[in-house]
Amino acid sequence: MLDTLSAGDVVVMQNEISHVEFLLRESARRGIRAALNPSPITPELLRWPLDLARWLILNEVEGAALTGEEDPAAMLERLAARCPETEIVLTLGEAGARYAYRGTRLFQPAVPAKAVDTTGAGDTFTGFFLADALRGEPVETALLHAAQAAAIAVSRPGAAESIPLRDELPTHLF
Repeated sequence: MLDTLSAGDVVVMQNEISHVEFLLRESARRGIRAALNPSPITPELLRWPLDLARWLILNEVEGAALTGEEDPAAMLERLAARCPETEIVLTLGEAGARYAYRGTRLFQPAVPAKAVDTTGAGDTFTGFFLADALRGEPVETALLHAAQAAAIAVSRPGAAESIPLRDELPTHLF
């Protein structure tokens, strides 16, 4: 898979695929940026070089498993200390999302929504966040768009079919 990518490209991974640790290491060696969602948490994942990821996007259950912390702010700080050159996005459902990268700490409130099905919310958030990040949007914009898209997704049934198109987000923000 990595042979089709070049330095600067991005590979997005979840712990549902095989050989994630190898892919993290090999991506870093080749200059390929890795975005990792460490779900599901497994015992071996706790030993992986998560600091090789460019982005670590996880929810509070995964954050607690990786850090032993229950408080989201403490989770974020532990992850930031472990992965100082990784952009960390900690999603908190209705409580919003937190971001850490180097000295920057941001909070993105959740966008209110009437939840029908939360199945695709995390993937939607991740996809919109990364799309904006790769377009060079400010991280504040990427977090807002990701939150807006996730709010739309949870208001619809299903997983992939609930993911909105970019033009469904409020246009006054673009």
